[in-house]
Amino acid sequence: MPRLAATLTRAAVFLASLAPAVCPAPAGAIPQESAFRRSENPRLPGAAFIERAEFGWSGHMATEHWNPITVWIADGGKPFSGALVVTLTQDATQQGRIIVPAAATPGQVIPIDLAAAIPHEFRVAELALVDQSGATVDSVRAVTTFPGRDEIPLEYSANSHGEPIVAIGQPSITRTTLATRLPPPASPPLWDIAASPPQTSPPASETWLRLRVAAIAPDRAPRASIAYDGVSAVVVQASALGRMEARSREALTTWLLTGGRVVLVVDDPGGAWRTLLPAHPDYNLVNVGDTVAVATPERLATSLLADQRELATHARRLQDSVNSNPSFVVETEAEVEPDAPGEDKAAAGQSPPGDRAEESEPAIIDAAPSFNARTISLTAAAVSAGWSLDLLVGDAAAATSGLSATGPVGLGRLTILGVDPERTTSVLSRDANTAAWFGIMRDVARAAADRHSQIDYWVRSGDTVEEARAIQAGLNDLALDRNPSLLVFVPVMGCAFLLAALVGPVDFVLLKRLNARQRSWATALGWCVLLSAVASWLPSMLRTAPTTVDRIELVDVRLPLAEGSPPIAATTGLTSVFGGKAGDVPLEGFPAGAFVRGVSAMAGTTARPTLPPLTMLQATRQSQDDQALTTAPDQAWVGQWTMRAMLDQSRIDTAIGGRAERTGDGGYRIHVWGLPQSSVAGAWMDAGASTFAVAPGASSIGPDGRLTLDFPGASASTRPDPPVFNQFEDWSGEHARLKLRALDHLPGASGRSRTLIDLLATGRWAVVRIAMETSLTPVTSPVYPDSRCRFTYLRICLPVEAAPADQPPPAPESAT
Repeated sequence: MPRLAATLTRAAVFLASLAPAVCPAPAGAIPQESAFRRSENPRLPGAAFIERAEFGWSGHMATEHWNPITVWIADGGKPFSGALVVTLTQDATQQGRIIVPAAATPGQVIPIDLAAAIPHEFRVAELALVDQSGATVDSVRAVTTFPGRDEIPLEYSANSHGEPIVAIGQPSITRTTLATRLPPPASPPLWDIAASPPQTSPPASETWLRLRVAAIAPDRAPRASIAYDGVSAVVVQASALGRMEARSREALTTWLLTGGRVVLVVDDPGGAWRTLLPAHPDYNLVNVGDTVAVATPERLATSLLADQRELATHARRLQDSVNSNPSFVVETEAEVEPDAPGEDKAAAGQSPPGDRAEESEPAIIDAAPSFNARTISLTAAAVSAGWSLDLLVGDAAAATSGLSATGPVGLGRLTILGVDPERTTSVLSRDANTAAWFGIMRDVARAAADRHSQIDYWVRSGDTVEEARAIQAGLNDLALDRNPSLLVFVPVMGCAFLLAALVGPVDFVLLKRLNARQRSWATALGWCVLLSAVASWLPSMLRTAPTTVDRIELVDVRLPLAEGSPPIAATTGLTSVFGGKAGDVPLEGFPAGAFVRGVSAMAGTTARPTLPPLTMLQATRQSQDDQALTTAPDQAWVGQWTMRAMLDQSRIDTAIGGRAERTGDGGYRIHVWGLPQSSVAGAWMDAGASTFAVAPGASSIGPDGRLTLDFPGASASTRPDPPVFNQFEDWSGEHARLKLRALDHLPGASGRSRTLIDLLATGRWAVVRIAMETSLTPVTSPVYPDSRCRFTYLRICLPVEAAPADQPPPAPESAT
């Protein structure tokens, strides 16, 4: 019996060790940092090797988005200079191979930072060190399921909860309950998914509890703006901006200007917060006063109580769903430590560790009667840009300053806080802190809820249903008119009839005359081999369509208010390479700062790719003003009559300018310059709650790049609610079959669309949309210059003068 008991004990320990692999953590789990470390190079002892790797934000990766990756390289005793090669699936047809320059010095472990697009159902990434001669020095596989010996295990949570919130520095959002392990939203079975996306979103408060916070040190902030692509928002302290590298700070600013969402906590007495914004008059948006004692605004006290009760209700529902499903395990992080040493946790509104009885209700914490904060006031430029104050200080009817200011910056959105929300509560409490941050970032939770209602369960390129449909619409337009001619099948059918004739009557007559009918099996086999070879060779000779590089892109441009400030422009483009014959197609023309990934309209990413990997170098390339980090291919291999597609996102430099004039009939006259010479297939204008159609006639851009568009007042129509750009199907042009509203949801463009809609709501900005039969940032091939598809959907946001009755009072400029 003792021997049997010992055997059973060893078996139980063995099965327990297998449990994490056999039953991985739920998708909503927040993994701890992997303890995996490699101590030497198993391939070449003494040579450089990959010590460990970290994907995403503290283990959370937003699929179908770009994510940061850090790979630590040890020298192994010898110096190393070469490249790190990361290979992983991009879509159902192709892989991506990203090459990053890498070096290691003796006695040090060097982190190599890069960014990569993570697909749905991410499983394996191949990491390799290659020296300058091209030889592989070390290689390792990073896997998400069943790691083997010498493989890096990756445990991560996908974005079924919404993309993570990244905290830079030590803002109190890292001490909320958002790190609680909760189950992911239930996914409907495939046969229950309707053709159209669901129209209802979960409550913002419920989505808020499902979001995740990833805290990173300022000196580890990414140096590539695209690394924030899969982030709901970035919360950064002003004091942390000074501890960030200049390239990292520029990356965060670029992401904000091109559609990101940033919350800036002014936690120091200086002006470090200004380093986040460019030094142009357009960005002189707020004035921040000195630190003073502030009485708690009435709206803050009321909303804090209401938000705590609302979040507690949804927390109980989520907890009930956990308790009813034994496959989920609920764990919480350590309780918040009080700031003052020796402070009693019970007095701080917290339960002692381990004492979180389900029947006890969380305590409702009141707002502090007063606290120290820096007040914020708006400048005239901020009022014109659509900024608003919140948590007003003093008499709400006459207040000119507040504790929070929010508004658009470039094509993104920024919130500036004069106080850390944790300090607004009477005692320290994780639940109250969570509610205080929810009151500040309610729009982030609402946007995440809307995205969750659009999750694409068909596993295609694109995070949401709308993104997948936008990519598919663009690829369909790029792939049209590629059908082979019927003449291609005539020789094939001729070979089939000839084979039947040779095996039948011809063989019968010839072999009968030669008295060798017993050899019919050999002649039939010979005819089959010969004509099969001819039938497979003939189509390649008859397919005469040229190899082309085609492109469709959406370009957003926000023009400045003040002269001398450059416009902010960002693009999302779809590029296809069609092979008239098999081989490598050289590519050039991707914008400096472009990040390229493979996409397709096919569902599934686990199947074996049908195309060779798309090789891209991730390094700096010279732009007009400075160097920009870029990940773009120099060439792409295609088979004969096959097509591979790529999607790129980047900020671009542009000379586009424009101005708007009101006309007497209630319409507008728009002057735009800096455009490429092209025909205009259609043009529309959105101003306020109305959409205007261009009058017939002005349908081309002159050699000087100028275009004048008249939008008569009689053409105005009310835009739909909720506010989205209209879907036009009645415009003429080569690409009339392409629905422009689909392109509004391309990756990267959807966030910019929200900012454009916010600017339209102010009544001081208009969005002119122009469909051009050319490419603003053309991607071409020097070997194959022909192209059948060039199309740009241009959205220009420009200021318009307000009607006299709409002029607001001037904003105060005297705050320090």
